[in-house]
Amino acid sequence: MHAKKGSDSFDIFDLSKDDDNRFDYLLSKKALAVMKRVGAYGIGITVNEDGQLIPAGTIVFSADDPGDIQDMPFAINLHWLYVDERFRRIGIGTRLLEIFAEIVNDSKADCLICDTPLDPAYDVLIRMLEDWGFVFGLTEKNEYILTWDDIADHELLKHPGDLKNVRSLKDVPEETLSNALKALHLEDYEGFVWQEADLTLSCIYMHDDAPEGIILVRRNPEYMIEPVLIRTGDDTQNAAKVQRQLLCYAIKKLDKKIRKDIFFYIQLRSLTGAKLWDDLFPDIGPSTVRRGVFMLEEDE
Repeated sequence: MHAKKGSDSFDIFDLSKDDDNRFDYLLSKKALAVMKRVGAYGIGITVNEDGQLIPAGTIVFSADDPGDIQDMPFAINLHWLYVDERFRRIGIGTRLLEIFAEIVNDSKADCLICDTPLDPAYDVLIRMLEDWGFVFGLTEKNEYILTWDDIADHELLKHPGDLKNVRSLKDVPEETLSNALKALHLEDYEGFVWQEADLTLSCIYMHDDAPEGIILVRRNPEYMIEPVLIRTGDDTQNAAKVQRQLLCYAIKKLDKKIRKDIFFYIQLRSLTGAKLWDDLFPDIGPSTVRRGVFMLEEDE
């Protein structure tokens, strides 16, 4: 993706450093939540009106590292692109995409992805992205938002039963955890566990001192809890039960004071994650979205 020349008359802001939250009204709740993720970025743009800098547009995107999933591309997800109706058709959207392109060009990403609802309101955005090289088609979305109301109304999540085999990672000795990660073929996640995972919410399922499953959770205050990995052992006969109890334990350990202000963001890129969702919500199938993909060429 190569940036196009455009106007330099706009002021650009890093949203992570916008202490006054001036751009929040130009962001959806999900875009605000994504801003809390590791590897997520937000950019705001202003116009000058009578000496005042007025927020006019925002763009939010994140890096999606495939981790241990083989043959998965390293993608950059475009989550949000919005221009205030008062300031459209003066090049703000183009300028935001130029900045996005500059960052993409400096990355190691294989592709860009942008999902939009099946809503005519997004037709203008889709045409704009198509002009930049995105190709759109219908697909099933691989991510879900699980609100606290969803959890409170779900019998299995609300009443998980006996969780005696589940232990918080903060209570597991480092050597024991390291051996468990190897047994579950997760050696590459050892650094992630100690650097990024919330060890109180992340947990492991042990049976007869043998690890049968693990969930690694990244907490992104103040909006989102993100299970970045759910893995069960190859020989685990009760995989569905193990997965449910791991998720239930993470939910149970969440501070009651913030429960209603957060949601669980679940990506179903792995077969395990998809099976867990089917087990918990058999009547709720994947939603269909218009997915735009831009494949990036390697520099020669």
